[in-house]
Amino acid sequence: MEGKSAIESIHKRIGHISVPYKFFVIVWSGFNEKTCRAVRSTYCPSDIVWFYNCLNGLWFPRQTTGQIPQKTSGSSAAVLDDHLYIFGGMIEFAGNSQRHQNDLYRLHLPSLVWEKLSPSGIKPPRCDKGVAWAYDGKVYFFGGYGPRPDLASMNFVFQADITNSNGRMGWNNNFFAYDPFSNSWFKPNTRGVTPDPRAAHSACIVDSRAFIFGGRMGEARTNDLYFIDMSTLTWSRNINAATDRDGPEGRSWLSFNFVSRRKAVVYGGLRQYGIPAMDYWECEFSENYERLVWTKCVTPIEPRVWHQASFCENTHELVIVGGVSKSPYDMEEEDHIDQMKIIAYEPSTLYRLSLNAVVDLYDNSTAKLKCSLLPKVLSDLVISRSIQNVILRS
Repeated sequence: MEGKSAIESIHKRIGHISVPYKFFVIVWSGFNEKTCRAVRSTYCPSDIVWFYNCLNGLWFPRQTTGQIPQKTSGSSAAVLDDHLYIFGGMIEFAGNSQRHQNDLYRLHLPSLVWEKLSPSGIKPPRCDKGVAWAYDGKVYFFGGYGPRPDLASMNFVFQADITNSNGRMGWNNNFFAYDPFSNSWFKPNTRGVTPDPRAAHSACIVDSRAFIFGGRMGEARTNDLYFIDMSTLTWSRNINAATDRDGPEGRSWLSFNFVSRRKAVVYGGLRQYGIPAMDYWECEFSENYERLVWTKCVTPIEPRVWHQASFCENTHELVIVGGVSKSPYDMEEEDHIDQMKIIAYEPSTLYRLSLNAVVDLYDNSTAKLKCSLLPKVLSDLVISRSIQNVILRS
């Protein structure tokens, strides 16, 4: 069983990736703040991948090998078949210096071996805080923030950030894809109007539609909602335009996840003027996804910004990991959230309820004695869960 610092490191991070895979949620990389005379960003190890088992509630780390990526934050990630694809992000180099990158890595999940890919075609510009999804054997990417690309390769809109970088950095609406079969980059030919440039937005795919919500461009944080029909590569209009006053305020560094074919959830984020959001919303879609109704959930939540959320279809749970309780622009070590949050959309199985009950009672000496009578596999699981719970509570 991992110690307190290792267990906390699962949760106390931002800029990480989180993706569902079978009955697991995978968490990788990111960074947090450490105080030692001064507050500085510390990147999480890139050779360790954390797996959360949604069936038994246990975290475990796995050591990876191969061409391991550098420590990274703000990467785009998607799972295709048994591979985790990672693109872009901000990497740490030369001490505490950072820079954007545009490399593509692939992790074979059964063997945990990394491979740095060298696709043919035009390499996308460097950026972080974009989004990714997989569809029909390919991986698609949209948006992000990074250095101004060469004009020769700029077949998308680049909005310069004139306030912080004199126009050398900015937001983009680049939509590009990777084909593993041919090991090549390509630019999909789309119909309709591509959404405006943005970064720190969120995306989720359901059936053949990939949805994009929110994000930041310039000083504006949006609540617009688009989808692209992947079967025809046709962009929708902003389907939230008619209901934006009834739904969540514009925000970046949020999570947007479908929890069923017709229901999505917006959780947390950073609102306008750097105010952390303390709400989450459910969105019900019509059959053709052209109409929607927002409902604000009455349960109050703690502020959570730049977290990641993954929906586990096996247990019908939304698993929320990481984040900070204030703006990332002025956060300190104590602002990192050290516990995950789970929102269940269906009752737990009898197995999970029984396991939780035994774990909750495990501190009792009588319960420990009875636990020792269980089969070794179950006994070890109860002990591991109990130790992990104690570490996180201490």
